[in-house]
Amino acid sequence: MEKYASVELFTDDINNEQPKGVNNLSTRHFDDTSFRVEWDKSNESCASHFLVCWEQSQAKDNGCKRIPSYETDFYKGDPNVCTNVTVSVSAVSVINELSSGNESIIITTAPGSVQNLTSWLVELGSVGLKWDPPLPGEDCVDHYIVELRDNYYIVNATGDKLQYIFNNLTLCQHQIFSIRSANSQAPGEVTEPEVTQTGSHSLHLEWKRPLELFDCLVMYSVCWKETNKTDSACSEQKLEQYPKRTLYGLKSCAEYTVTLAALGVSRLHDNDTTLTQFTGPEPVTALKVDNVDTRSVTVSW
Repeated sequence: MEKYASVELFTDDINNEQPKGVNNLSTRHFDDTSFRVEWDKSNESCASHFLVCWEQSQAKDNGCKRIPSYETDFYKGDPNVCTNVTVSVSAVSVINELSSGNESIIITTAPGSVQNLTSWLVELGSVGLKWDPPLPGEDCVDHYIVELRDNYYIVNATGDKLQYIFNNLTLCQHQIFSIRSANSQAPGEVTEPEVTQTGSHSLHLEWKRPLELFDCLVMYSVCWKETNKTDSACSEQKLEQYPKRTLYGLKSCAEYTVTLAALGVSRLHDNDTTLTQFTGPEPVTALKVDNVDTRSVTVSW
């Protein structure tokens, strides 16, 4: 058996110029127990590492950490609940400690976990949940989110009436209920929404992320319906996917209303953006070419 020893070094640029700063600093994830930020590294920059600093309002748990420049994200566990955290990232070179300017964002952490969650059988097919507010964190709770099998229900309740009743449950089946507290943070509207392609039975949509409170963004929602009709359909889009969506199965020559929303942890549609667009006509049928000679051709359909 062979054993190896290793050492990690960084080969700095001989020009020894000040490194360029990071781009697109954003929050990848945050809740009451942790947050993660990520950024893009400039390809033209020669930085040996990044310096990540965090400062929590009204708290003593502040600090900085150096991470190697091949890593472009940072995880921080156990932040204080209901507090503003300023996170700044700068690129630093290994020689003379040359540093870029800071790129900063502010994260508002979530309330803590609810306390003393209990359940009871209301009647056959109905179950009630009851809980106490989070401690600490009760002061910044805006609402509660109750979840059952990927269905979310918003509960606006306070005081001694923190409860929710599920009805019409499937009998003889294990049910897992969860509940979390949430603050009022919500991302802004999506930017530059447009219909880039139109088909007889389809519409292709593209958009860009919101400029306001992007750190609160959890996912996108796309809803569509025929204009002046009530039946609609919706689909959620994860952040890992590109901000675009093709809607299939539409009627030809019909006007559709499409609603795009950037959703926070509460899944509330506070900042919707609406587009209207007609689908195209049906394609021609029985297309054929006849009477081809050196100077003419006959096309019919």
